[in-house]
Amino acid sequence: MAIALVAPSANGLQMHHTDSKRESTMNLVMLDENDCKSRGSHCLDGSTPGYYYKQGTEEDKWVFWFQGGGLCTDEADCADMLPLNDPQGTMDSLPLQNYGEFANYNHVYVTSCDRGLWLGDRSEPVSYNGKMLYFQGKRVLDHIFDALQTNASFGSATEVLMSGGSGGGQASYVLADYVKSIMPSSVHRFGAVPINGWYVEGGLDGLGEIKDLFTTANMRNAISPACDTAMAEERYKCIDPATSYRYSTANIFATQVFDYTFQWNSTTEVTSAYNSCLSDEYSAGQCDDDSVNLLQGYLDNFTQILQAMPKYTEHGQGGFVSTCTVHVFYNEEDLFGKYSTDGVKVGDAIEQWWTSLGTNPPAAWYMPCTLGNAQHAQCESTCG
Repeated sequence: MAIALVAPSANGLQMHHTDSKRESTMNLVMLDENDCKSRGSHCLDGSTPGYYYKQGTEEDKWVFWFQGGGLCTDEADCADMLPLNDPQGTMDSLPLQNYGEFANYNHVYVTSCDRGLWLGDRSEPVSYNGKMLYFQGKRVLDHIFDALQTNASFGSATEVLMSGGSGGGQASYVLADYVKSIMPSSVHRFGAVPINGWYVEGGLDGLGEIKDLFTTANMRNAISPACDTAMAEERYKCIDPATSYRYSTANIFATQVFDYTFQWNSTTEVTSAYNSCLSDEYSAGQCDDDSVNLLQGYLDNFTQILQAMPKYTEHGQGGFVSTCTVHVFYNEEDLFGKYSTDGVKVGDAIEQWWTSLGTNPPAAWYMPCTLGNAQHAQCESTCG
């Protein structure tokens, strides 16, 4: 069902886009090595960070995409991620960046070479088993934004959208308030679109693994100030997307499909039902109506959690929840261009929410359909 609080019709939301198959190549830009030394803004392995950039035709409008990927949870885990792969010279803009009016914006792809959600703020490296670990992700992020103000038109930006998928989606929840706080004074429209980032393996209990690293890497300085205050005894829990979302003050359009990551916080029975009835990747036997009902109960619980959040009814907030199942649909032009809820494409929903900011719009939510039966559990026709 498509909700609810904003009440836009599906027909009203379908925008007529020009061909998005335009030039969409972003070029690698490396930060200055000497500046990285003086600022202490290195990748996890001590190498020089870079980002990808494509100039847009609307010089004051920007879309930042935060790379997904693994978050290391302790020093041993971080050391196992070394060495890092060197970035390549070019890459294509992401489907969201190429969608509708966003195709005309400046595009930036922020690489996750810190493996720590861009939170680390430690000046000196940590030695572990002969490897030097640089927890400087926040410093890398600050450096990138400063470089863009110096070398591009970002200093006069008026509209800035940040987004990312998976780990980049999680970072978009966690960092939204901080990124907003360091925008040029000319920015009057800012928002975050986390995609498939609403997860932490093991839930809040699973965050215990990162508790020590949160302190070692000095990750506190980029979490939401409200979360910092509310979770004063357990600030590391602000890395949890649901917790950071609860306390964030930025405009956020939460985007989530029913992908495999939900299994990290579900029972064996729910996981088996998902693999039998919905999954595109696994097959675990015959789907039956009890399995469908179990999945529907899980979905209902997730939507109830969202609806209980104070932000759910706040003006300028919103989201899109789908029963589609491909985690990385945000990387695929065809899937991103068709995934829908009640006739509204995900890209159209994001674009409509974005263009409404600044008018104090009511919350805009697009909620999932009700699952079918054992013969055909998937209720959303655009998922196939």
